[in-house]
Amino acid sequence: MVLNGLGTAATFPALNMSAVTGVPDRDQGLAGALLNTSMQIGGAVVLAVVTAVADAGQRANATDPLAGYVPAIAVIVGGVLAGLAATTLIRNAGAHIPLTTAASRGGIEEGQHHDDTHS
Repeated sequence: MVLNGLGTAATFPALNMSAVTGVPDRDQGLAGALLNTSMQIGGAVVLAVVTAVADAGQRANATDPLAGYVPAIAVIVGGVLAGLAATTLIRNAGAHIPLTTAASRGGIEEGQHHDDTHS
């Protein structure tokens, strides 16, 4: 539990900074809200899946009180590894795409929205 707490405390600031990096000032609240919403929904879904796996393991072997924990932990580790792989792939793919490409196609300056071009 101590390692979990330390890891969470070390991760949240980095996640929040990553979520708003490159986002215009007026949209940073939205980016932060999307991050926190996705974390809440993801946590609820993962908790439900892990609980179902642990319960199924317990029902399959009622004599062993820890029977469901091994597959439940395997689901957690698999989810973490899948998230790490996805993050690595997205980060590497994003490093090759210039940020100004989409904006320059529409004649929009970097940091502006399409709606701002008429003002």
